[in-house]
Amino acid sequence: VPLDRRVWQESCALRDAGYEVVVICPRMRGFTEPEEVIDGIQVYRHWISEEAGAVGGFLREYSSALWGEFKL
Repeated sequence: VPLDRRVWQESCALRDAGYEVVVICPRMRGFTEPEEVIDGIQVYRHWISEEAGAVGGFLREYSSALWGEFKL
């Protein structure tokens, strides 16, 4: 976020409707801060091991995402 346009647009729409929006996502290029507020939306980012490629990569990515979110 905000690289994922779909999630960002949904987040902005909810914010505009008066909801308090919190997004949890992986750290990605250009967005490495663990926590920040962007346009009134609280964003928490967790570390992720690697982008998935094969089945093993998906399992490592999923496991590291769960661990990162658990630590938040």
